Amino acid sequence: MYNTSDYLRNGVLYLNNIIRPHHKRLGTLMIYSTTKCQSRCKHCSIWQKPEEHLSLGKIREIMASRCVTRHTVVGLEGGEFLLHPEAQAIMELSTGYSWANAHESMTLNTNKGIYTWEQMDSLTFQRKPQRVCGIPMEKVFAHRNVTTELFGRNHFLPLAQNNQIVAQGYYGAIKGFVDAVEGRGDARAQSLETYADTYSLIDSIRASVWPQ
Repeated sequence: MYNTSDYLRNGVLYLNNIIRPHHKRLGTLMIYSTTKCQSRCKHCSIWQKPEEHLSLGKIREIMASRCVTRHTVVGLEGGEFLLHPEAQAIMELSTGYSWANAHESMTLNTNKGIYTWEQMDSLTFQRKPQRVCGIPMEKVFAHRNVTTELFGRNHFLPLAQNNQIVAQGYYGAIKGFVDAVEGRGDARAQSLETYADTYSLIDSIRASVWPQ
């Protein structure tokens, strides 16, 4: 849902693009990254097209444009974006490979309804109105949108299972890494060479958060 600040920002953006045509800024950017799709929707023929992917390098080039700002809403489209061979790397671009000001949100539009995943803390489902002979029933009868919460992290009870690290499935990986570094338990038999990529990632995060 849009709030007052969103409308004001879009209004200022619209005026800027009219008054300063050589310094335009985008409010929304939709990137069609792949033609690959597992669905066979009757209203869409993209799955019939040859399989093509927009490379990570090209998407980097697009995102580096002066028209794209931190307020630009970027949509990753397809086909099915998650089938893109570099989907994870592309999504990491949204936070600049850091954990600063990250807001993770994913919406999955299906034939039955819409699933919304917010900050890996909540998963909701909103059922679409039924159709009869292709006619949406909300056009005939009154329809009330009902949102069902399928998953929600409890922010009130200070229990381990409610901790964000545990809820998002990172605890086991972090514990295994710490055990290996300190030589505890079964981790003693593992070589630290297997954690070279982890150390490299830590170094890159440290360099981006605390530059020299």
